[in-house]
Amino acid sequence: MYHSFNFGKWDASGNGIKDNLVSVDVSFNDGRLSITGKAWNRLETDCICGGQCLDDLQYCMKGGNDTFKKLFVFWKLYHMNDCIPGSPRQEAYLKTIKRPLTYEQACDELLKVNLLIDYSFNNKGTNGYRYGTAWLKNEIPQDVIQELITLIEEDKGITEVKPPRTCKGAMAYDGANKAASEARDRIQAKHNLS
Repeated sequence: MYHSFNFGKWDASGNGIKDNLVSVDVSFNDGRLSITGKAWNRLETDCICGGQCLDDLQYCMKGGNDTFKKLFVFWKLYHMNDCIPGSPRQEAYLKTIKRPLTYEQACDELLKVNLLIDYSFNNKGTNGYRYGTAWLKNEIPQDVIQELITLIEEDKGITEVKPPRTCKGAMAYDGANKAASEARDRIQAKHNLS
């Protein structure tokens, strides 16, 4: 399952103008979740940030709408859920450390508390699991999967809403004038002009 969420234009470049299209791509296959974000330049010819940039997108979107907030939480908790370097006990201990750690630092911290090898975790018939020797999979709960499916179905159901009519005159939306009037309405709505 793949879906791209479009969140409209925001000020991702820091120029004070909401001219950067923001999108979030969600891929869920064989129990593996990947969530990536993009903010495009104003011409939408190149990304000004992309990949694991949801923190940056959350900042420029001032938190975002409800859909973005849910995707952000899923990204924080489950992105790349099949690439976990530690057993549940090892990961839980490392989360108590407030600073980011390199692999070597994580091993040193685990060694201090006798968790470098987690003997309570049985990985493929081994006697204990040494941190970082395999990619472990953290299963995504069914309610989270269902919530993700619901978000995608709701987003697919959104149809283009016509902007309000702003042109004056009896013939503004009739005959040959209709296309030009509707184009003017779209431009005004896009740039929040009144």
